[in-house]
Amino acid sequence: MDSIRNKIFENALTYNFKPEDKEAFDEWFREKIIVVDNKTRRVVNFYSSFKTKKNDRNDISIGGLRKLIRIGSALNESPDSEIAENYLYHHSYTSGKELEISKKEVQFLSNFNINNLKTEGYFNNYISFLDALKLFQTYNDGILIDPFIIKKVLNKDEVAYSHISRSKEIFSQNAVDKIQQCLRDYKGNSFAAFTNQIENTENLIFFGTISDTNLIINDGKYTYLIYNFFAIITDLKKKKSKQIPYFWMKKEGINYYNSVRKK
Repeated sequence: MDSIRNKIFENALTYNFKPEDKEAFDEWFREKIIVVDNKTRRVVNFYSSFKTKKNDRNDISIGGLRKLIRIGSALNESPDSEIAENYLYHHSYTSGKELEISKKEVQFLSNFNINNLKTEGYFNNYISFLDALKLFQTYNDGILIDPFIIKKVLNKDEVAYSHISRSKEIFSQNAVDKIQQCLRDYKGNSFAAFTNQIENTENLIFFGTISDTNLIINDGKYTYLIYNFFAIITDLKKKKSKQIPYFWMKKEGINYYNSVRKK
């Protein structure tokens, strides 16, 4: 993963970055990776390279998950709903009204214990990384199971706590099949340039904000969340900053995934 960061910096040199920016680059270009087992929902790997605590995040804007949430809300209400095959990757002008969260969508997210949402807009709401993973994994098999980190706690030889997984069916098989088709269409079109690099993935979703990106990948056995903070501060005193291009972040997100997957 460190070699990948160095590779990104080498690319950045051709993007008006200077070699002397390397120190600032290492300080500000950060990533976080969480790997969750699809069957048990146990977190099996966690990595974070943030050194500056104030720049670290533990949540995700649901603005980028807007279309995915709307697909889920529609199919949860009626599994026979028809979803356009290009819905996830079709780009068009979005009005302010379309960014609002409907009551049905709020109700749908409450199934995941995602509550207290600000209905004026998707981009005004944030959920935890684990909630984002929970949402995506439920879309993959239709079953809601909370991700967990601690399996059990021992007090000497006594088991003081033991995790119990509880499941809840959210989507019918018909709805799951439709969601899978939407995600396959999204993968094939949004990531067409990287097809040879993502052969081992079943599906994925990529989204972000002005300063960070998130890539969630399902490879059948595990689901990976790869977060990158990509606003690069090159001069703290003058408050100068540059950004890694969005296209690079897609490419390097796949590289991070391949690196973690091999381990």
